[in-house]
Amino acid sequence: MKNFWIVLLVLVLACHFTSLILPWWSFAAVIGLSLFIIRFPVKKAFLLGFLTVFITWLIWSIWMYQTNATVLTPKIGALFGGLSPMPLILILSILGGLIGGFAGWAGASLRNGLAGKPIV
Repeated sequence: MKNFWIVLLVLVLACHFTSLILPWWSFAAVIGLSLFIIRFPVKKAFLLGFLTVFITWLIWSIWMYQTNATVLTPKIGALFGGLSPMPLILILSILGGLIGGFAGWAGASLRNGLAGKPIV
């Protein structure tokens, strides 16, 4: 379990710094490649990918909301049926987490598939 938290922290930092330079979707490639390389178990790969992006986007979104509260977040919330900022941030973090979870699962499953192991 200690290894899980270390990998989670490293992936959160890697996704954060990658998103500063590359497009928004680059975190999926980082997670997929990382879990492919480090041979992370498939059963935990989805959870690790989900938590990585969820935590990264949640912290980043809250920070952006705190610095630009009156400008952007309420306008985007109005586009989605009048959502207030916090539910909007939570929904976007969950959606990003799902993308990260599937990327982690795909990376770990690809590694197992190439090694001839079951992909489960």
